[in-house]
Amino acid sequence: MLWEVDQKVKEAADALHPSSNVDHMQNILQDTLIHCWELLLKRHSATMQIDAKFQDLLFRALDYYVVGRLHEMLWWLVCERCQVVDQLVKTRLSHLRHAHLSALQLGVPAHYYTPLPAAVVELASLASVESAIGRLQCVHSTIELIQAQAKEARVTLHQYKDQEGEPELELTKEELMALLTTVVVQAQCSHLVANIYYMTHYVFSVTEDDPLWKSLGLLRNTLENIMKLDVARLPQPAKSIRKELSLQDLMQVSAEVESRFEAKGPSRSIGDITALDLQLHQLTQQIQLSTQAHSETHLTERNSPSRRSDRTMLSPTQDNSKSHSFREFLSSIPSSLRESLRRRQSQQRSAIQSSLNG
Repeated sequence: MLWEVDQKVKEAADALHPSSNVDHMQNILQDTLIHCWELLLKRHSATMQIDAKFQDLLFRALDYYVVGRLHEMLWWLVCERCQVVDQLVKTRLSHLRHAHLSALQLGVPAHYYTPLPAAVVELASLASVESAIGRLQCVHSTIELIQAQAKEARVTLHQYKDQEGEPELELTKEELMALLTTVVVQAQCSHLVANIYYMTHYVFSVTEDDPLWKSLGLLRNTLENIMKLDVARLPQPAKSIRKELSLQDLMQVSAEVESRFEAKGPSRSIGDITALDLQLHQLTQQIQLSTQAHSETHLTERNSPSRRSDRTMLSPTQDNSKSHSFREFLSSIPSSLRESLRRRQSQQRSAIQSSLNG
């Protein structure tokens, strides 16, 4: 069966040309998907053929496989088209990273703030996924990790303080976008606009009401907000957050955290203990246990990375024409596949389902 599918994919590859427009390439890919879907569906029992969930699952699997086999060709074309705007976004993300942008500055409550390493790693792995639907799943997983880690921090803080009632777990849309903004800045993906273009045009098995598609919309909105951010006008955090520490710095932070918790004693109702404090406290305890277990191990201090020139901390010149170019390019990317393509896909699948049922 896969040999027959691969033959259809090869025919699709031969029909795709760098000069082809997006509509033409979408039609070729969709026809290939529909043909392979019908081919594989007919190899199963009559019960499976008419099972709607199985039909959708099979179509999703083919979306991964077929577009994945053509990924190198499609991705190269997308990057060529988006390279100028992607460079604008890359420069902006680099500036925000060196400015140490924090979710606290974007309105996330200080007592709920927590780092999001798993979400950063997930989004940073975007380039290693070789299909449009796979990358869309990666974006969705990133947002799910943000929500899970934020909820975990809130539950931990609630339990530590022995507060009554249930903690507020649901993030507001503003909080979620603020946290996603910091994750995007930390992940420093090189081709975010190209990825949005790629996922919008070359995902065929996701409808507009699917959570995956809503995640893509959230990423688009977040990127638009990032390009409009003026760091100079954001409130400055009361205490700067250091994201790179030498061994000596880490030992000092650990001592400070432990002294704070010892000073609190048995009281847990004091309001200045935050989710970040609890995370640092747990890390400190892990360091102490590790030090005890490896007391004979000689640790050598590693020099901190050299600081960049203070010039990199300055806001880049606000170029209205560049910002306009970004907004204009992003607005030209549809929020979904063309309606005519969706309609034709629905008609093709309905016709095949009718023939199977008959």
